[in-house]
Amino acid sequence: MRGKSLIPFILGLALLLPLLGPGPYHLSLLNSALVITLLTLSWDLLGGVAGQVSLGQALFLGLGAYGFSLLSTYLPPAGAALATAVVGTAFAAFFGLFASRLEGIFFALFTLCSAEVFHEATMNIPFILKGVEVGGEGGVPCLGGAGILSLRGLVVEYYSLLLFTASVGWFLLRTLRHPVGLKLRGIAENELLARATGLPVERLKFGAFVASGVLGVVAGIFSALHSGRATPSDFSLELSFQAATLSALGGRGTVTGPALTAVAVSYLFGALDVPPQVRLSLYAILLPAILLDLPRKALGLLRGSRTPLSSRQ
Repeated sequence: MRGKSLIPFILGLALLLPLLGPGPYHLSLLNSALVITLLTLSWDLLGGVAGQVSLGQALFLGLGAYGFSLLSTYLPPAGAALATAVVGTAFAAFFGLFASRLEGIFFALFTLCSAEVFHEATMNIPFILKGVEVGGEGGVPCLGGAGILSLRGLVVEYYSLLLFTASVGWFLLRTLRHPVGLKLRGIAENELLARATGLPVERLKFGAFVASGVLGVVAGIFSALHSGRATPSDFSLELSFQAATLSALGGRGTVTGPALTAVAVSYLFGALDVPPQVRLSLYAILLPAILLDLPRKALGLLRGSRTPLSSRQ
């Protein structure tokens, strides 16, 4: 109950933050952190609530970033965002048809490979926009993001991100108490038992995958707006591991914990300018340790080793 009572306070503080004059640099860092938070929430729906551990969540962020950047060349920002969301939903449904039939390590590998295919493709396939060749490592410029370079633009972006991320968090918290959310938790606990009880496991996993993908696509749209371009790094392994690790650190499936952890850690890493190689190494070490519950198991072994022999007997 105490945790729930803190949420309005945290949101109120977040609303007042731009008025405290953080400056363009720190406001930009906060916006980047909110993009990662949105991606983390998208992972938490799939990997936390539904228990399907994805190692390729950056697939959808990249699709959103590239889709919006390409379409913004020919459409106004609102139209480009809507079209990107529609196309992103179609992609999520396509991949979901296969992913919903997989489980465990096979599900994780499928998502990982899917993201890597798009990462390599965007590195090597050029795009022609109005007669100009773009793409490769330089990525695709996003014309819709040209207006957020000013402080005023950053403030508008901040409130837009905050509103959307808070709305997603509220929706996910409601989902946890909804019958659909309870069924997804049942699948997360024991998929075999869920099948035995007659739950439509594939259909529920498909729905969670598509919903998670759409949220990831929206995160990609915001990412392109913020950075002013889409690059192959939007499909990177680091982003996928980052979303999964931050959700796991915050308590996957709890929504609030992953969101707050994502904001804090992402902002801190940005402020400290932690190199990408160091971040990826940390995520690669922490993620399997947390998912396998190694810290608790190690603590249990340590306590067991300190138990006197007489008490064991």
